[in-house]
Amino acid sequence: MFPVESNILIVDDSNLARTTLKNALTELGYWRIVDFDSVKPAQNFLLDADIQKDPTHLLIVDLHMPELSGHQLVKWLREQDKFKKLPIIVLTSSQETSDVLAIANLGVSHFMLKPVTAQLLRQRLTTAWTKHGESYVKQLNS
Repeated sequence: MFPVESNILIVDDSNLARTTLKNALTELGYWRIVDFDSVKPAQNFLLDADIQKDPTHLLIVDLHMPELSGHQLVKWLREQDKFKKLPIIVLTSSQETSDVLAIANLGVSHFMLKPVTAQLLRQRLTTAWTKHGESYVKQLNS
């Protein structure tokens, strides 16, 4: 699982979903959590030079949001060299196969259906760490 000092970014237009995620992450021992309600401020945050000195280790993003979607954010991230390998967990309330397949092709680490529980989040964090997180953190530290 991701070390508890990992920097975690949440992007979800639902205040309730963000609060639920932050509470579940806190329950699991995480405390370096930043959240945004839309894609544009998250992009600005990720590109900020000061933030890049202490980079994000995991992104948890909602698939469906107004203006720019989670899919658009993930696509943009995968086009940036420094974020090609960033571990990403996608949240969705949709069970549409086409939505999941489209974003899965961008190399996300895992999916979670809403609502999120601490137990489910722990499982997804463990899988995402094994799949992408451990190698990503090693890459950041080298």
